[in-house]
Amino acid sequence: MDRTVSGVEPALRDGDEDVLSRLAHVLHEMGLPCDCQDQVERAVSLFAELEARRVRRRLMEAARTRAVRLAGFIGYLDDLREGTAEQLGPDDCLLIADTFRTIGRTASEGAACLEMLAGRLEATGEGETGPQT
Repeated sequence: MDRTVSGVEPALRDGDEDVLSRLAHVLHEMGLPCDCQDQVERAVSLFAELEARRVRRRLMEAARTRAVRLAGFIGYLDDLREGTAEQLGPDDCLLIADTFRTIGRTASEGAACLEMLAGRLEATGEGETGPQT
């Protein structure tokens, strides 16, 4: 299941994988000379693997970007931690509320990136099987 995440282009979706599979099938059915057929099959396989790596790399980069953004937003919440209700005006309260919404949206996007990455790693049998200690 691919979700769309702002700023992330989840290339090689199921439809893209189907296109590569159909292309490989058509090229195989063309009955090319054996040497040529083997080269074509290797090329299609290599292209699919490179695309899958590119997608995994972009998903990881997108999750890291969300983590950096989250760390930056936390500083905006200091006013809430240090101030009293009387020290905050309505505009301050609305600004902090918007910061909470932005943090939630950014965290959701980061989670979605990692869920998509986990699905791809599981499908290929790559990656560690548990948390690293």
